Amino acid sequence: MEPWLYWLIGALVLFIVEAFTATAIALALGACALSASLVAYAGLPFGWQTGGFVFTAFLLSPLVVRRYQRRHHTTGQTLGEAGFNAVGMVRLGSDGVARVHIDGKDFPLKSASQQSLKEGQVVAIRRFEGITAIVD
Repeated sequence: MEPWLYWLIGALVLFIVEAFTATAIALALGACALSASLVAYAGLPFGWQTGGFVFTAFLLSPLVVRRYQRRHHTTGQTLGEAGFNAVGMVRLGSDGVARVHIDGKDFPLKSASQQSLKEGQVVAIRRFEGITAIVD
C-alpha cells in the first residue's frame, strides 16, 4: 500500500475519533495527517511527510484549541480555584430530578435551606459534598 494511504486512513480515524470526543484536538491532528498524506502523495520521503505533519501541528493546534476554548467559554479555572462562589441554574434532568448546571456541566444538587427550587432558578453554590452541589 502507498504511504499516502496510511496517512489518509490515519486522518479518517482521527476525524471519527473527533466525532465522539468533540475536543477539537483530534480534528487538528487529523488535518495534520491529511497534510502529511498530501506530502506523501507528492512522492517525498518519510522525513518530509513527518515534517509536514509537525509543521501543520504547530500551526493548527494553538488556533484550534483557542477557538474551542472561546466557543465553550472554558477559563481553565475549577470551582475549587474560584472559592465555590459560583452560581448555577437549576435544571430538570431526563429523570425529573433537579440538577444544577455549572460551567457546561450538570451536577446533582441539594438545597442547604431545604427550600423548594424551580427550574431556571439561579442559585449560589456554597460547597460540594462529593459530586453533589450544596446550594442556597
